[in-house]
Amino acid sequence: MGALAVTTTLRRPSVIPDLIDALVSQMTDRFSNDSQVLVQDGLPTSWEIGHWLYVGISDPESTTPTPAATATQEWPLVTATGRNESGTLTLVVYVLDGDASMKGARDSAFAILAEVQDVLREDTRLGIPGMVRTNFTGIDYDQGQTEDGALAIITARVEFAARI
Repeated sequence: MGALAVTTTLRRPSVIPDLIDALVSQMTDRFSNDSQVLVQDGLPTSWEIGHWLYVGISDPESTTPTPAATATQEWPLVTATGRNESGTLTLVVYVLDGDASMKGARDSAFAILAEVQDVLREDTRLGIPGMVRTNFTGIDYDQGQTEDGALAIITARVEFAARI
């Protein structure tokens, strides 16, 4: 089943799809010369050895979908001509290195995260119409050893505010 065609004349209902698309696109471009880092939109179909950036997942170990983003909206004016939207998009850096080097996996995971932060610093609006700002707001880090090697997982949050 393909995407539903929008036939309404109303403005877009949320900037969340634009934010996910922008981060997937810009991070894919950012890592295009580094074949070690793969960027994926949403949940993976399987966990494999490698360096991954998953945009729009909040629990990398869940077997069912978890919230990719949350947002609230308000009508700031007397007329319903525009809305303020604010919320949070979650992403996950997942590094399974194939050997037992915890330091190597951890360093790789935080290097990937640094690239995400650099993209947000370079353009806090990410080129999205109506985006007021993005802000990197949180990190949860986990690490461990598996039969496939050292594992480093960072769950990070990108806060956003927009006028739509």
